[in-house]
Amino acid sequence: MLEELLTVITTIRKDLLLHFFCGYLIMITSGLVLSKRSIFVLVLLVAISKEIWDMGQQTHTPELTDIIFTVAPCLVLLRR
Repeated sequence: MLEELLTVITTIRKDLLLHFFCGYLIMITSGLVLSKRSIFVLVLLVAISKEIWDMGQQTHTPELTDIIFTVAPCLVLLRR
């Protein structure tokens, strides 16, 4: 089971893991003062804003998967 988990983790692009980590950091820090729904909206807005910024950059490509991985930690929070 551990080998399967490591295989999955190593096949995920580094970029997507960074999006997940940043979404988690925003969730944790904003969780000190915001409600669960407000945290979700904040992280979603940050993720969308970042992808809009990517559209204007020649060296970056906006992707829906980036938004999904950024918001993913909040989905776990909302289930609680």
